[in-house]
Amino acid sequence: MYPRQIQKLITLFSQFPTVGSRTAARFVFYLLKISQKDAEELVSAIAELKKDIVLCRLCFQPFDGREEEGLCALCKNQGRDKNILCIIEKESDLEALESTKQYQG
Repeated sequence: MYPRQIQKLITLFSQFPTVGSRTAARFVFYLLKISQKDAEELVSAIAELKKDIVLCRLCFQPFDGREEEGLCALCKNQGRDKNILCIIEKESDLEALESTKQYQG
């Protein structure tokens, strides 16, 4: 129904969590309407994400890994109690937990 390039993007966006084909199609048609500059900025931001952001080898938290040795700031922090473990469901839960400044594991 759609040109090959549009269908390919719909298929790719449909692979995102909770994104179905209708929402993916909305993303694609939005991209067709934005300026070339905005599209290039989006492409550049995705490329930078893949180049500069890594997952911590211990807790899997994403961090800017350009100057690190594979550990995020939390896991590198020597003041943390390494004998206490907290399991969270999703990445945003870690931010909420850290904002309380109560957990030191």
